[in-house]
Amino acid sequence: MMRLLFIDPHVRFVELTYGSFSFVTVITGKQVSMSISVIEERILELLSSNKNFVKLSVDNEQSITLNALYNDRTKADVSDEAKWTSSDEGIAVVKDGVITAISSGEVEIIAEYQGKTVTIYVTVTK
Repeated sequence: MMRLLFIDPHVRFVELTYGSFSFVTVITGKQVSMSISVIEERILELLSSNKNFVKLSVDNEQSITLNALYNDRTKADVSDEAKWTSSDEGIAVVKDGVITAISSGEVEIIAEYQGKTVTIYVTVTK
């Protein structure tokens, strides 16, 4: 469990654990009230997509959902926040998780979010 340590002007030590706290102190002769929230840092543990392999015909589209799982076990759809790239935009392009087939071939669509990546393998046919 993380703890946060404050030293007030009177050299008293106050230890805080997770939660919200209020305190009052005197700074340069004035009373000051503060509230603080101590939260656990939310760290991305896993990035996954709803599809790993996609087959499309030319001019068709497929939406991909990108899911983040954090250390506090919360989940989030991060499709709109991710950086999406195509290994060959002549075959397929991608924007905000929507893949659009351009011409026949195979391409990798890569989604990157907070340093983690997911690859979706796409085959485009006529």
